[in-house]
Amino acid sequence: MSNNEYSRSFTNGAVAHMEGETLVFDEVNFLSQDVDYTDNDSVKMLATSAVHTADGFYDLVKENCNTSNPDISHGAHLEMYLALSGLACEIYMKAIIYHENLHAGKQARGHKLDDLFGQLPAATQRTIDSKISNISTILPAIKDMFTTLRYDFEQNCIKGDYLAVFDLMEELKMIAHTYPQKKPGAVKYANGVLAFE
Repeated sequence: MSNNEYSRSFTNGAVAHMEGETLVFDEVNFLSQDVDYTDNDSVKMLATSAVHTADGFYDLVKENCNTSNPDISHGAHLEMYLALSGLACEIYMKAIIYHENLHAGKQARGHKLDDLFGQLPAATQRTIDSKISNISTILPAIKDMFTTLRYDFEQNCIKGDYLAVFDLMEELKMIAHTYPQKKPGAVKYANGVLAFE
């Protein structure tokens, strides 16, 4: 493997033993390249991984942007943090859809925030509606947030209730973390280091 290579493969178990000071893997059960959206265990691991991914975007935004009072100066890159927050919301909603088994045995697709919101359980929608004023009417107007704002340099005018995404991201994160997590194992490689999780 080259020094520039990165790889990650999910597993659902391994058998290993020690030979002196060497760890020997007898068997590693790698997950299939393609997710089986009809298999409950696969979907639960997928949903758990989705929450982890969304948490990464959440952390990136929260560590670099004051979401309660964002800096709008050119160098603050607010549009980038809005786009990443929109993506985090999308992934949190997909995780909830998978956890609730509302994906009809297929991959949850699309970036439109209002469509994904409409696929959430009615009780979840009501909870979010009660905490974020007018979110149901705001989302259709900013539904393409990620696909639009990731190319903000192509937009001469950006206008909308985009800042609501920060509150939505907070609510979705809390809700996504209420589900039991089924974390897959992983074998990772980067910079000459092999890691097992």
